Amino acid sequence: VIYEADQEDDWTKEEVWEKANPSIDITVSRDFLRQECKKALSMPAYQNSFRQLYLSQWVNQETRWINLLDLEACETNNLEDYKKGPCYVGVDLSTIIDLTAVFFFWPRTSALDGMCFMPEDQLIRKEREDKAPYSTYKQQGYLLTTPGNAVDYGFIKKFIKDSQKKYEIDFVFYDPWNANALMTELQHEGVPVAPVRQGFYSLSPACKHLEKLVVSHELKYKNPLLKWAFNNVTLSVDANLNVMPKKGMQTRRIDPVSASITGIAGYLLKSQAEETNMKKESTYNHKKLLVI
Repeated sequence: VIYEADQEDDWTKEEVWEKANPSIDITVSRDFLRQECKKALSMPAYQNSFRQLYLSQWVNQETRWINLLDLEACETNNLEDYKKGPCYVGVDLSTIIDLTAVFFFWPRTSALDGMCFMPEDQLIRKEREDKAPYSTYKQQGYLLTTPGNAVDYGFIKKFIKDSQKKYEIDFVFYDPWNANALMTELQHEGVPVAPVRQGFYSLSPACKHLEKLVVSHELKYKNPLLKWAFNNVTLSVDANLNVMPKKGMQTRRIDPVSASITGIAGYLLKSQAEETNMKKESTYNHKKLLVI
């Protein structure tokens, strides 16, 4: 006997839960399923997991990751007030003709802000291809264009170096693809940098951390280009329900979100490493032995 919901069933209905769970209220409580269903309704990325785990519906459709109503609740008009304490930078270098993003994360205040870059000569064409108002974002100060038809990484290096004078940058984290030359230059000029591999192990905790900040409305941001990119993100999910971002459509850019996740991933990995080292350190390294 196979107990499962049919594909056309409404997964939010309790009678459908009963259909797929003959031991409901014995091995799995109805209150627990109500709680998980509520979570799936508020977090679109969790809907597939809920349907697979509790209704035996093997769905493959892509769903938007972040509920835009939650994201809008995180917008603030006084973002500068939240840019306090150490911050962690995520860099996503695109191909030389596409959108490149540098975003900063302040863990103490859960603030997120940054800048995108694009070659000036590609602006109009990319507006048409990506269906994005890049000219408006440029006028608003959320997009910088570099001269010519290819992104000048020198502008990105200068932006990071200038930001180092304004903010307490602890580390710059980057996707190793196509970024080693720029990051080597920054490192030689005194900027601490480190790669973050783009896989489930590194990115899943960061995705879940960022999602939690959005759903709880703890995130603080004010960037329409970042908001537009969030609207383009779906998730890849592995067999263990680890997640990482991907484009909903090939022409829809997610670079600002990818840069943000890379920065958060680096922060979490660094914090984890520091915590592990502290546990390994003997107390006698910094305390004298007391003999009674």
